[in-house]
Amino acid sequence: MTGIHIERPWLIFLGLIISAAVSFFYYYKDHKFDHVPRAWIFLMALLRFVALFLLFLLLSNPLIKSTLNTRHKPIVVLLQDNTQSISLATDSAYTALYKKKLNSLVKQLSTRFDLRMFTFSDSLRQQSSIDFRGSYTNISQALSEINQRFLNQNLVAIILATDGIYNQGYDPSLQASQSPVPIYSIALGDTTQYTDIRISRLQTNSIVFLHEKFPLNVDLEAIHATGKKITVQVKINGRKITSRTVHIDKDFFNNTLNFVLKASTPGKKLLTVSATPVTGERNRLNNTATTIINVIDSRQKILILSSFPHPDIATIRRTLHTIPTYKIDFAYLDKFKGHFNAYDLIVLYQLPDDRTNALALRSRLQSAHKPILLLCGPRTDGLKLKSLNTGLDFDPIPGSVDQAQGLVNKDFDIFLPPRDLDKLLMQLPPLIVAYMDYRNVQSHSVLLWQNVNGIATNRPLIMFIPTSPLNDNKLGIICGEGLWRWRMTEFRNTKSFTQTDQLVTQIVQFLLTTENKKRFRVKVSPVIDQNQEVVFTAELYDKSYNPVTEPDVKLTLRDSAGNVLNYIFTRSTDHYTLNIGKLEQGIYHYSASCHWRNESFNDQGSFAVRSINIEAINLKADIDLLKKIASFSGGKFFLDKQVQSLENKLLSSQHFPSIITSQVKVREGIRHYIFLILIIVSLSLEWGLRKYFGNL
Repeated sequence: MTGIHIERPWLIFLGLIISAAVSFFYYYKDHKFDHVPRAWIFLMALLRFVALFLLFLLLSNPLIKSTLNTRHKPIVVLLQDNTQSISLATDSAYTALYKKKLNSLVKQLSTRFDLRMFTFSDSLRQQSSIDFRGSYTNISQALSEINQRFLNQNLVAIILATDGIYNQGYDPSLQASQSPVPIYSIALGDTTQYTDIRISRLQTNSIVFLHEKFPLNVDLEAIHATGKKITVQVKINGRKITSRTVHIDKDFFNNTLNFVLKASTPGKKLLTVSATPVTGERNRLNNTATTIINVIDSRQKILILSSFPHPDIATIRRTLHTIPTYKIDFAYLDKFKGHFNAYDLIVLYQLPDDRTNALALRSRLQSAHKPILLLCGPRTDGLKLKSLNTGLDFDPIPGSVDQAQGLVNKDFDIFLPPRDLDKLLMQLPPLIVAYMDYRNVQSHSVLLWQNVNGIATNRPLIMFIPTSPLNDNKLGIICGEGLWRWRMTEFRNTKSFTQTDQLVTQIVQFLLTTENKKRFRVKVSPVIDQNQEVVFTAELYDKSYNPVTEPDVKLTLRDSAGNVLNYIFTRSTDHYTLNIGKLEQGIYHYSASCHWRNESFNDQGSFAVRSINIEAINLKADIDLLKKIASFSGGKFFLDKQVQSLENKLLSSQHFPSIITSQVKVREGIRHYIFLILIIVSLSLEWGLRKYFGNL
């Protein structure tokens, strides 16, 4: 449908009169056309009238409005489970027959509906091919994403084809109860419950310290195995560590076995727990479960020194104790007889104070050459602090204190502070700071500025000196007392300590991190799932730390059995990459090397590949869940052999109408070339006729 809208119709009326008058008087009052037949005179006058009228029409700037109506079929989404639990519970004949039924369903429904097919496992993909190889099942996420993708579209139904076994996300029936359209569920897989022994879960520490004991909890389940006796065996890197015999005394048996193991050697370890199969057990993949532990030979030791107890010290200790790789010691400075060299970080709380021998403290800190975290406050002796030569340039004003809130420095670039830290700081109480006259503060090294009574100052509240003159190491400075109030206030407002703890942890982590000055580095993820590809990256730098990609980089990979494979990296613009594909589970050690300009470089390390058999833990289709999904959404439940019935129901339903959308386009008349063409044609024909009749 097309229409013309004219804002000044009077101009059209005027143009109509003027065009008609000009055309009439030009041809009918001029005797030069007396010899021309009247029909031709009328035609020439008409052509002139059309050209003049169209020009007036364009001068009025008409708007051409066109409406395009489009018919949209109702949308039906087919959600197909593409995970291993279906293929493991059935055979190839079953999956082949089902794929044939599925193709027929898609073909028939496409005649009436706009059918969109998606497959899902741990994520949603729009595709029509299925291979039943997915390692995880997340039904609730798939339903949620479909509802979001087709929001405000003509979605009328969802077909969910799955066995109902999910191992990620939440109960999909809850998502189904919120579905705006009915969900028609198709039950796949095997509904028979066979005899089964399975290890459903392993619980242990991911980080274990050398020569220390650690717990291992094994959740064991047995179905239809009453009276059987099984052995549960624990291995580390293939070597048997311990075992336990379990008597199954009921039809649906479950128990948690608690083991205490000891870490005897450092490195990544493959921990395998297996249960002996019993007669009649069809699925034996779930009799074994694996996990990875990392045995490290030492913790990073942190020493906190002070002259008096304070809640801030308890706050720091409580925060850092949550990180298993840190070992925290606290001591009063005058009673500490140990060596600073034994620690990785020295925390000085309001030291030096009036009782501190600043000269002796400076000597010990210089000889230790360890990173330092200074927490200043009213009891810090400013003159003695200045004598330590930390690199912080200031003039102390004894006895003068302020209350300062934190203001985030947008130029800070040492690490990324906690998200929304600026909003949190507005809610936190001020710290008590000793007033000092600071000079030459490097802006980029200041994390928080002091905000006193709502006025931003150029005095730091938290800052860092990457290389302190005190001992040529990192130095962090918190210029105020009252961290414990920050932590308590955050908990009162949010019921958590997350952001305050994260801030303290980031400060400590930066100070503990040693700069990697290696010119040749190889990186790979430390733990990789068996269904993922193993990808290495390598970087080579010249002496000025500019990236180099000239020489070949070779990698040697050795598995737990001693087998060796050799690879060569692929060059990129400023680094190297190597994708060696998927590997079997186990611990792998690698060594990479290259030779450039009479220099040899090498790097080595290890990584672990863990098996993913979570889909094999339970293979019995959950019919009850699929019935709930259909019922809660207003749909209907079907067995896999009833696909034809589902097809007939949808095709015969009268509740899925098409919708028609209208799209209105408005364009200025001057942009339509048809007007220009008509004007040119009219004037050209008139000119031709006049020339023909000899009166141009």
